[in-house]
Amino acid sequence: MLGSGLMCGKLGTLFARARHEVVFSYARRHEKLKKLVQDVHGNARAGTLGEATQEVDRCPLAGCALVPNGRRVESDR
Repeated sequence: MLGSGLMCGKLGTLFARARHEVVFSYARRHEKLKKLVQDVHGNARAGTLGEATQEVDRCPLAGCALVPNGRRVESDR
């Protein structure tokens, strides 16, 4: 999940509980990622943006995020 806010947090939780492997990334505080992973109780872990995009079939992006080139990308565009 590229993000850990309301949308990605909820989507990632649902995916992990449905037995998909989920890597939560991109939070201002690493503690937020760790707490999110603890609350999921499923196949979830905290990682970097790189780890979240390695060897994946899908990579949801919800809300907005900063992509590696530094531009802000809105998901509804």
